[in-house]
Amino acid sequence: MVSETFLSEQEVAELTDIKTGQRGKTREQLQVEWLRTSGIPFWTSARGRPVVARTAIEGRAREEAARIFSAKSGFFRNSHLSSTGRSEKANGGGQTESNCPGNG
Repeated sequence: MVSETFLSEQEVAELTDIKTGQRGKTREQLQVEWLRTSGIPFWTSARGRPVVARTAIEGRAREEAARIFSAKSGFFRNSHLSSTGRSEKANGGGQTESNCPGNG
């Protein structure tokens, strides 16, 4: 069963392109390092597996597409939407959390 909330272990492996451990580190340790370096928010499960919310990836893709479109056409320059796709009022002035708990 695929979770609508979190990426599966296979999806995290595909996202990070890390499917096996190497250099004395587990696959999960390497994935955690990659996610931290890439700035993708995640939690670490009790067994050390990175848990990535699906919205973290979908939001980044949406934001990147908006940035590219904006650079080409200028359409989103005066947009009232925050990077999460919600209006600034609904998002408390556009403030967002940059890190998730457990990303020490």
